[in-house]
Amino acid sequence: MALESAKRSLEEAAVETLPTPALDALPSKFYDAFLLRGLRIDLVEPGRLLCSLIIPARLLNTGNFLHGGATASLVDLIGSAAFYTAGAKTRGTPLEIGVSYLDAAFANVAVRLLMPFVIATKSIPTFVACITPLNTLPPSAHIKPGDAVVVASVELFCRS
Repeated sequence: MALESAKRSLEEAAVETLPTPALDALPSKFYDAFLLRGLRIDLVEPGRLLCSLIIPARLLNTGNFLHGGATASLVDLIGSAAFYTAGAKTRGTPLEIGVSYLDAAFANVAVRLLMPFVIATKSIPTFVACITPLNTLPPSAHIKPGDAVVVASVELFCRS
């Protein structure tokens, strides 16, 4: 039955690869470091943050391309940091993230992550994140959705 298949697929994915004590011993910022290790900050200017990353094998899904959850998490973490570029005194917290996956990003491919400030409404800045192959556009380029692997809209609010 299809319902049983849904349950089984999640249970199989949850099979421990590390013993529970080893997982519980991981530091609280492990996940952030797991995602951001290897990230380069290429440009920071008012309203704009530009990073690059060579996609590591640890962030791939079973199809051998960048996992959608890793993509959304990268957008989340970089978007939070981009909040500073809009003049905030503290990191932002994503209020809403909408991601459109336009193409696959494979292992050992260099990608550029551009987080330009777009608009602020009622003190909520909106950034549009674009992840595109590094060799396709110079850092000063304005990325259009057709140029990108991923386009994400990120609305942030400031933590009080």
